[in-house]
Amino acid sequence: MDNHRLRAMILKLQDRLSNDDRKRLHFYLGNDVPRRIRDDPTLGGTLSLMDSLFDQDKVNEKDFTFLINAFDEIQCIDAVKLLREHWRHNQSDAHNQSVESLSMILPPVINQLFEDLDEDKYPMQQLLVNQKNTCGNNNIMINSNNTNINQIPIMNCDEKPQHPEFKKKQLLKSKKILWKCLLLFVLLSIIGYGILAFFSIRNFADIRQLKTSNNQSNKTIQQLKDKVEQLEKLMPTCTDGVKNQDESDVDCGGAICSKKCLPQQGCTSSSDCARKNCDTKSKKCLNHTFEDEFNQDGGVDMSKWKLDVGGNGWGNEEEQYYTDNYRKNAWCENGQLIIEARKENYKNKRFTSARLISKQAFLYGRLQIPENQTYGNTMWPDNGAIYLMAHLGHDWTTVTAGIATKSSNHQWHAVEVSNATIEYMIYTLQWEPDKMEMFVGSNEKQALLTRIFVWEKSNTDWTQWPFDKPFRIHMNLAIGGSAVGKHGIDEGAFPQRMEIDWVRFDEQ
Repeated sequence: MDNHRLRAMILKLQDRLSNDDRKRLHFYLGNDVPRRIRDDPTLGGTLSLMDSLFDQDKVNEKDFTFLINAFDEIQCIDAVKLLREHWRHNQSDAHNQSVESLSMILPPVINQLFEDLDEDKYPMQQLLVNQKNTCGNNNIMINSNNTNINQIPIMNCDEKPQHPEFKKKQLLKSKKILWKCLLLFVLLSIIGYGILAFFSIRNFADIRQLKTSNNQSNKTIQQLKDKVEQLEKLMPTCTDGVKNQDESDVDCGGAICSKKCLPQQGCTSSSDCARKNCDTKSKKCLNHTFEDEFNQDGGVDMSKWKLDVGGNGWGNEEEQYYTDNYRKNAWCENGQLIIEARKENYKNKRFTSARLISKQAFLYGRLQIPENQTYGNTMWPDNGAIYLMAHLGHDWTTVTAGIATKSSNHQWHAVEVSNATIEYMIYTLQWEPDKMEMFVGSNEKQALLTRIFVWEKSNTDWTQWPFDKPFRIHMNLAIGGSAVGKHGIDEGAFPQRMEIDWVRFDEQ
């Protein structure tokens, strides 16, 4: 079966799908496609998913209700609309083909009937001419101005024709003509009603098929919901009082149960606290609410981040222009986020770079920076800033952390990290309602080993503690500026990169 038109329509459909649409579609059709396709919600993965549906004949040019139902269930309205328009277009084409086929059959029959009528035309005219000879001269010519129509006299005469046998013969032929016309009318009526019945039955069959597909889809969804409910019942929780699977003790231990821990629940043994989702100090489990592993190649995930664009110096007389060019300044490859500063003239600036801001804001737990203006008259420093890690180009072996508030602007502290530029380091913000701490470590077990900075709430004054509202994560690579520009810029050192392996936030 030729599926080119449907495939072209599916390609057009991709422009209307967001990343979230693809993820929901892959999850919904997970039982119908191989796992490798289900776990790849990229454009290429979605096209592979469509190919799999074609190969299984779940979707073809004649019937793609399966795909319509799938997009309808995941609430992708634009996709459903486009597919239904294509469906109606196919139905219209089928009707036109049927009418064309009928037109190939009818002409021979109709032509034969009109040939019979032509044979009888001249005897009838002859009859009228003969009658003219036997009647008076009260003649009226009709259509005399139209040279393409035979002029036939209409007569008014009371005398009987002189040839009764001939007249009888002509009347019989006239009846024959009437019967043929009646037969033609009946034949055309039968054909017309046949066409109407054919398309009515076909539409009825299509409606039944669509209803059947909808019922099957609803049944599949209900089965999926039942399976999820069963899995949730079987999933161990942190308060069941039982040693579940790989837990080292009862409750809140092990890799599986840790995903279900709630902030108010405690870890029951010291071995539980060695895992990444348990706070060693408060002995409370952390709820893993945000992460980005940057596993896709290409642009950053715009559902999680936005690119701050501009070149105004950012209040620090910086020399770079932040762009949204993911091919040059910010992109993902090999499971890493790359932010690259380049030496190039762009919009009156000599350098380009990138600055990412999380779309989600966070409050208390592990990580970073301000959502909107709440205190004072200015955004900065009245509303506070949390500097988890600052690494200055003129001091490669030192990392700095600190805060900024209205009453205590630029409180900083630095520690030496000799391998900060050659190995991955984990930088952690431990944020509580009355205190925040910044740490650096070489791996997850030692993430809280070295504390860089600590800041405690000393009173209820917002000028000293504005950190009681949601903040966003900022990641950027700046060039020069009043903070470090006095040390000069080595223009021969570019391009320069900052590489991030992952970002996580655990709500406490």
